[in-house]
Amino acid sequence: MNKGALGAQVTGLMDVIHSVYYPAFPTYRIPNEAHVDISELLAFAVKNKASDLHLSSGLPPMIRVHGDIRRINLPPMEHKDVHRMVYDIMNDSQRKVYEDI
Repeated sequence: MNKGALGAQVTGLMDVIHSVYYPAFPTYRIPNEAHVDISELLAFAVKNKASDLHLSSGLPPMIRVHGDIRRINLPPMEHKDVHRMVYDIMNDSQRKVYEDI
């Protein structure tokens, strides 16, 4: 996989929503929210017919449903949490390419 393709995948996964974040977004609740991993968030996104999962440090996880961004009722994520989640789904070669970007 080339750098551009991996970069596009990572960018899509970590689509940061700085300018479009509004507290009035509808909120979805995930049961047992004490510790959520990437597979739970992805399963939740699929269950709710989301096209995207947005992860950004300083914000709660969000999903895009029918073009609308919706918060998941979880606390804002820290950088280390977003980093861990993304690394959990990358293989070694993807991690290396990502770190070289």
